[in-house]
Amino acid sequence: MKNATELHRRDTEKDSVKFCDFLWLILFSAFFLILTGSRCYADEYLTKSNEFIEVSYNLNSHRFWLRTTGGNPEIGSDNNKKLLYHSESVTETSYLTVNIDGAKYIYGYDFPAHLKVGISDEDTISSYCIFGNKVEVKQKVSVVKGLTTDNYDSLKIEYRVNNFDSKPHRVGLRLLLDTYLGDNDGAPFSVPGIGSVTTDTSLKGGQIPDYWYVFDSISKPTVSAMCTMRLSGYIEPDETVFSNWGRLYHSRWESIIKQGRKFKVFLGGKDSACAVYWNPGTLDPGQEKKYAVTYGIYKATVKFSDAINVAVGCPERVRENMPFTVSCDIENRSSEYPLDDVDVMLILPPGVVLSDSRELQNKMIPRINPGEIAQASWNLRLRGVSLDKAKFSVKVVGKIRRQENKSSENFSVEVQSCTPNIEPPKSLIENSIKDFIKNLQESGIKSSPASANVPAQVPKKNEILPVVPDSRPSVIPTGLPPVVETKKVTVDKEIFVVPAVDSVKLTDINTNITKLTDNIKRINLTIDEINSKLEKINKQQIKR
Repeated sequence: MKNATELHRRDTEKDSVKFCDFLWLILFSAFFLILTGSRCYADEYLTKSNEFIEVSYNLNSHRFWLRTTGGNPEIGSDNNKKLLYHSESVTETSYLTVNIDGAKYIYGYDFPAHLKVGISDEDTISSYCIFGNKVEVKQKVSVVKGLTTDNYDSLKIEYRVNNFDSKPHRVGLRLLLDTYLGDNDGAPFSVPGIGSVTTDTSLKGGQIPDYWYVFDSISKPTVSAMCTMRLSGYIEPDETVFSNWGRLYHSRWESIIKQGRKFKVFLGGKDSACAVYWNPGTLDPGQEKKYAVTYGIYKATVKFSDAINVAVGCPERVRENMPFTVSCDIENRSSEYPLDDVDVMLILPPGVVLSDSRELQNKMIPRINPGEIAQASWNLRLRGVSLDKAKFSVKVVGKIRRQENKSSENFSVEVQSCTPNIEPPKSLIENSIKDFIKNLQESGIKSSPASANVPAQVPKKNEILPVVPDSRPSVIPTGLPPVVETKKVTVDKEIFVVPAVDSVKLTDINTNITKLTDNIKRINLTIDEINSKLEKINKQQIKR
């Protein structure tokens, strides 16, 4: 394990690495080593990769970075490009802060973290850190499907926080992501509902979008990435801050935001980053809370024209009756002429409506200056359960203002290929059950296949069973007894031995899933009856 001095030295070198030339870096490093007497060492990494991305997990610092392998198959320029910053001479620059009762700790730095043996699989790396024998934080990074691609090209960054103490604690998290696109360390963020973000910006509560994305160009993108902020089953962030990396990195929690301040650094250039906050909240004894975001490849449907380039992004897969976001970026290709009175029109298929009826399908952009990128976005939801796909199109019209003769020229571009697949409720329930069972198993809870000899219900008589051992070290948090009262619960034909305090909650979840499945069956039967009646009416009209 690295000593604290060496870790601190490598963490604070990034400013020099990014912005000094190679010669100055060598001189600075040699001078620093002479002064401190520190020795060099090699980091050890655990990597998970596929044809799209590769995540590298530092076994010493328990931080990670992300790069593409093949990236988006439709773009050849994004192969082997960084998505999160990494350098051979500094520790990874994205990290987690854990706020416990006002004290701020860095995951894997202030208290040792441990790899969770037997849990990490071909797509997942899991670890845990126990802070003061009171609060445990589990970190799990796993390769998952991307929102706009439906490929396994995104990284899910998940945290589970448990209170081992006999009294409540106030716990919060801050996740710092040091974004890096290929060779661009200061790419602007695109935020649906706000547009391009190039200066210090703080979004709170309802201002936080479902996702944000970054790319350097619509016409010639090298690599594009996105971060999904709201995930089903996880606590939503309370605040998202976009700022210069150094200002966020060197403060474990608080960030001084100055509206309008650019992402620039003192030696020139730009260095952008994003911090995701989950504010401190009460964590009762024995309680667990879950937090997560995803970060990976972003894909948009692009259409080029002489005047503008248009990129439309939407999820590859959406869920019935669940809101989702469609975004449109418009790039002014001219280096001389502005675009005026730009009207961005969303054309919706039957069964798809605006999530808020007060929102307009037409978005007006008064002016797009030469070389700039403007944005429009809409929050939508499905109305109906009989669709397989939802076909969208976006039409952009406006005027090119030629200043030398004060004349204008109209332009019009339409993008028609945004067609997400619609996931029915049945599929959603099946996937939720699979995830639920996997989470139980990863928590170390014993399970056994249901059979005729094991009743598929919670036994009336309680049992006293030992806690299931896992790969944690021999240090046992104070206040935990060697045995706990447990019960048996059946979920999707599997019997689980769980703490008695959780059995009621799990039984209620199982009952609700059954009720929901029955309701969906009734809805589908009703739809079938309506369709049959409509067919009869159509046949009668044809005969007449």
